[in-house]
Amino acid sequence: MRPPTAPIPCLLLVLAASLVQGEDERVIALTDAPVEVREAVSRQFPASVITSIEVEVRDGRTVYEAEATSNGTTTMIKLDEHGKLLKTRIKKAAAGDDAGH
Repeated sequence: MRPPTAPIPCLLLVLAASLVQGEDERVIALTDAPVEVREAVSRQFPASVITSIEVEVRDGRTVYEAEATSNGTTTMIKLDEHGKLLKTRIKKAAAGDDAGH
């Protein structure tokens, strides 16, 4: 019986695409983010709890993506390394969540 070989070429393709785009994304501790990023998130979303933060390097630019939750609503926040807000996106609360309470 011949072992399956399809996953290996697919994995290599994904790895190659990642290298070509020059992406490096990883989850970090909030304390590892620059103070400008932490202060910007706290200032712009004071009632939110930061549930995760990622750092990504793309085309030589460092971007931080924080996930903040308040009253059942999660907001994705993208900032540059100086704390400049680049983009926000609100994720809808999951069905059954008490977003209104």
